[in-house]
Amino acid sequence: AALGENIILKSNGGQIRSYCYVFDCATAILTVLLQGKTMEAYNISNSDSVFSIKEMAELIAKMAGVELIYDKPTKEEEKNFNPMKNSSLNNDKLQELGWHGVFNARSGIGNTIKTIKEMEE
Repeated sequence: AALGENIILKSNGGQIRSYCYVFDCATAILTVLLQGKTMEAYNISNSDSVFSIKEMAELIAKMAGVELIYDKPTKEEEKNFNPMKNSSLNNDKLQELGWHGVFNARSGIGNTIKTIKEMEE
């Protein structure tokens, strides 16, 4: 999308996912390494960035100035679909360590699109 190509969605995009900007992922990993409990698992996700694949595709398309196109998947493509409708991650334990994301989905996507466009110039 950042390079001007339309987004092609091969499903209705109703699946819910957690997203986390790379900078926030790095700070979350450091927080867990420095403050987390040994032998504990922590989900790295930003609770401000949990939404459907359709919503993410619409946001990216709008911010990049491209179209969102729905295309029927092939039977082969459908075999690779994740059957889980909600794969969002609970980050309560991470937040209890004092971590919070700096970038929400809108600011993270905007920064990514800007960076990719600048790299192509």
